[in-house]
Amino acid sequence: MKHFFKTLKTYPKLGFILFTFLILIPLSQLGYNVQFPATLIALLIAALLFWGMIKELLSGAIGIDLLAIVAICVTTAVSQYWAALVVCLMLSGGEALEEYVARRAQRELTSLLEGAPKNAHVPQGKSYRTIPVDKVEIGQTLIVLPGELIPIDGILRSPQAVIDESSLTGETFPVTHNMGDELKSGTVNTTSVIKLEATALARHSQYQSIVRMVKAAQESKAPVVRLADRVSVPFTIYSLLLAGAVWLVTGEPIRAAQVLVVATPCPLLLAAPVAFLAGMNRAAGKGIIVKDSGTLEKLSKISSIAFDKTGTLTYGKPFITEIKLEENKFVTTERQLLQIAASIEAYSKHPLAKAITQAAKNSGIKPLPAKTIRELPGSGMSGVIEKYSQVIRVGRPQWVKKEISSPQNLPTAEQYSQIQVGISCGGQFLGIIKLQDETRRETTQTLTYLKAMEIENLTMLTGDRLENAREIAAEIGIKDIRAELTPAGKVKQLQNLKSPTLFIGDGLNDAPVLAAAEVGIALGQSGVAAAAESADVVIMNDNLFSVVHALQIGKETMRVAKEAIGIGIGLSVFLMFIGATGIMPTIIGALAQEIIDLVCILWALKANRKHSNDLQVQKIPFPTSLA
Repeated sequence: MKHFFKTLKTYPKLGFILFTFLILIPLSQLGYNVQFPATLIALLIAALLFWGMIKELLSGAIGIDLLAIVAICVTTAVSQYWAALVVCLMLSGGEALEEYVARRAQRELTSLLEGAPKNAHVPQGKSYRTIPVDKVEIGQTLIVLPGELIPIDGILRSPQAVIDESSLTGETFPVTHNMGDELKSGTVNTTSVIKLEATALARHSQYQSIVRMVKAAQESKAPVVRLADRVSVPFTIYSLLLAGAVWLVTGEPIRAAQVLVVATPCPLLLAAPVAFLAGMNRAAGKGIIVKDSGTLEKLSKISSIAFDKTGTLTYGKPFITEIKLEENKFVTTERQLLQIAASIEAYSKHPLAKAITQAAKNSGIKPLPAKTIRELPGSGMSGVIEKYSQVIRVGRPQWVKKEISSPQNLPTAEQYSQIQVGISCGGQFLGIIKLQDETRRETTQTLTYLKAMEIENLTMLTGDRLENAREIAAEIGIKDIRAELTPAGKVKQLQNLKSPTLFIGDGLNDAPVLAAAEVGIALGQSGVAAAAESADVVIMNDNLFSVVHALQIGKETMRVAKEAIGIGIGLSVFLMFIGATGIMPTIIGALAQEIIDLVCILWALKANRKHSNDLQVQKIPFPTSLA
């Protein structure tokens, strides 16, 4: 009983209608005339619906409650006040059911919001004090207790930590991290007390970024819902014309009421939103965060898919294979060259930069102090190291070459088949660092499934050299290769592909093209915040095969939404013809419409159900050669 009253409190309109029935039915059985209060309450509900429809129209949306308002007014006009109350019950019950289903469908997404870190612990003597997470500053040392959420992105300063990352990546087993590793906010410390050095403000941390996406997702309205609004216009006109024709032919206004009580637009109000919320929930359960429900419709229609290379088709964790030193006046050893490169690259999050800085760290090389650091996405980094007092460039050889006084000393791109990073100092070429990346093991399988889904165009858009791109493309079976592109160049090339387009990337230089595509997908675990913010979908499990899942869920959600709308309209039209014959009392028609609503909602929930043909994301380990 307590749960019952709590439910009525949660849905007050439904509670009011039920209370009305509980009062009026016994009074009518005792011989009291309840027509006036029943009619008054029904008309009050109609007035509330009318006011809501006006507000929708003023906000630019199409109000689709007109049929319900007309049905209530007509049934009360012909003294069918019980049928009018049943229509009111149907509408309020439908609203309550929609809200309940929405909460159920969003439980995976809502759990992210409810679990957002709110506080952090700061060391204070032998203990600690607790502060709001918004007050944490970059570089500040924090303490995370066992079982607590990591409140902010940071670097592990304890020897080791075992972290449960399932809330972000879907990974079942806890992951062991060592000192110096990056830890993401929202994950859980499963072992002893650990120390963490904050590397981002709360609003820029991984978890808060996901929370913003979730809020946007919950507040969104998909184009297919607007399609339901548009379908309601001819449906409303047809229903009113049929009711008017029946009244005109038979001369019996009650026949019009019998038609209209089964023509209320609840299937259109409920089917599409429930299907899309269910589809988003299903995606979230697979580690795929869809920012807005309209993206699911776009995913169902994709014609062209473009991929970034490094970090998307490959692991994005390259390793150094050779350091080639050229004759110069600044450095004389490969170790010094690596130190210079690492000193500048320490300020970048690019995979190549991380490879260089990690190699220097493994060799016991400490970076030198640097200043005036600048990054040109897609080209490289520049800065001044005090020891040399000259501008140093580290990046694409073609970019480095622009300020070299003797360009003849710079090897041509054709001389090497691997990834290259050029280094210059004061306009003099110092050398080349060669690296190698490895193709993701799930890449070939992902492309095979995408081709089977009849995606017309698969294209590689990369800032890397054409020779490197061709090597990877030949391995995985992509024929359309567009290399050596700047971020703006990627956007231009994407615009030349057949629409609708999908772009998949992970880095800072991918942010513009992710935003330009009809659908942008970021591999969230390896991607930077700019990429995740620009994208429409974020894959948290860092597995490229999840792109196939995203497309599959988009197609199935659209199919289910259209089926639910079609079923609702079809059943309503069928019952309208029965109502026109006069053999179905108005109250029975109103109850039958409630059954139609239930059928539509249950059908729409199929979008959240795991299907027998669901493809499995391949659990493929990272190659030991790159570990």
